[in-house]
Amino acid sequence: MIILLKRVNGKLMVIERHFYLFFFVTIAVGMLIAIVVIEADARSEDEPVCYSQACEKRMAENATKNGVSASEVERTVENLQLELNDSLKSTALLIEETEEEIVELVEKMSEYDLTMQQSDNDIKPTLNEFNSYKHVVKKAQDDYKKAFAEATSSEGLDEAKTLRDAYDEAVIELERLEQAYEDIKLKASEDEDTYWEKKRELMELRDTLEILQGEESDLKFDLRMSQRNSQFIVIDISGTCKVLHKLSYEDPDFTYPGNCLKVRDLLHLDTADPTMSGELVDMGYDMVRQKSPYKEYWKYYEQIPNWKVITVAPADGEIYKKATVITVSPHTVHYLKPPGAKDPSSVQESFNMLSNERYEWYDIYVDRYCEQVMVSPDIAIVEKALQHVMRECKDPYETWIPKKTFKIWSDIPFGLPPWMNKIIGDIEEVVEEILPEPEVESVVCYSQACKRGMEDRGIPWRDP
Repeated sequence: MIILLKRVNGKLMVIERHFYLFFFVTIAVGMLIAIVVIEADARSEDEPVCYSQACEKRMAENATKNGVSASEVERTVENLQLELNDSLKSTALLIEETEEEIVELVEKMSEYDLTMQQSDNDIKPTLNEFNSYKHVVKKAQDDYKKAFAEATSSEGLDEAKTLRDAYDEAVIELERLEQAYEDIKLKASEDEDTYWEKKRELMELRDTLEILQGEESDLKFDLRMSQRNSQFIVIDISGTCKVLHKLSYEDPDFTYPGNCLKVRDLLHLDTADPTMSGELVDMGYDMVRQKSPYKEYWKYYEQIPNWKVITVAPADGEIYKKATVITVSPHTVHYLKPPGAKDPSSVQESFNMLSNERYEWYDIYVDRYCEQVMVSPDIAIVEKALQHVMRECKDPYETWIPKKTFKIWSDIPFGLPPWMNKIIGDIEEVVEEILPEPEVESVVCYSQACKRGMEDRGIPWRDP
């Protein structure tokens, strides 16, 4: 127990050396608590972002474990990769099976369609035959009734009986034709139900295939990110800038458009050990790193996994394969395709026709895997990109990559001709006039499946 006060001549006095001892102990405890909190926050920030269900499941299981050692963390990553690989193989198998089902069903759809059309074509001839035979029955009925009414002798009654027997046979034939008509109509309805059922099944299979392909893409992304080494970062200027700097140094009259940075502008960001990664030598036009005296020198850094190795202008190509590469462009970075998109060649997401907007991104470009970064020639932008690469690009790109929004139609670089402006003005004046829409011919539907199919497609239908 530390005594801070003592009584001297009836007064309480502070023991000075005890006070300072207590003061420094308190500061040390406070700093220890702060370090523990920061490390806990750092651990939470380093948790991987998952896109697939397999990755999320594994991370949820690991989230319940505390006090995990380094070897256990390594084993956890290995287990995650194995589970992702198993899920990837099973998903690929499901995709293959679904594609086979789709191909088989597509090949049979023409057969289902032909059967439906044939059954539908058989209805009208059978109905016509049935309606025509009604006249035969009516005539047979009139003939035998007239014969009975006019019969005055035995021969007349015999003839009337014969006509009545013929009428009875005609009624039986009419009933047969009616049943045949009902059977054909029922078959047509069943064939139509089968067609639309298979059509719906095909749509569901295609939706399932799209979902499976999306899951496969997410699994591949998670697997690649789990294998990614986030310890190494490379910052370098573009090859164009290196050539331009050398040319302008050798020829003072040489000029070039652009705002190239130099390697010497980036040296304050370097954290590599020059004895391992190679010394930086001033060549006059810029700083150039010499080759490392060691082979596979990066293995030295790998023994210290908490060391974020930022190498400015490395001399070997192997480190580029292991690191996230930040390249400083000679000009302002400007692009249309969204950063980090699954399909980096698509610019569709940069257009929003409903909002009449288009988007352009500036200064920083990052690929989907946070492996290749292109930045504008500005130290502040380089530092900003490095900050987020240090966080493994976990923050949404929209929060730190500058984006400009433009109106699609207002940005047309040329005006419309006067005659077109006049036409548009005339249309705007009469746009409120409502014109009657032409009546659309409706489709005859016998089954509920047909009605549902027509309603889904916006096609009018009617009962027979």
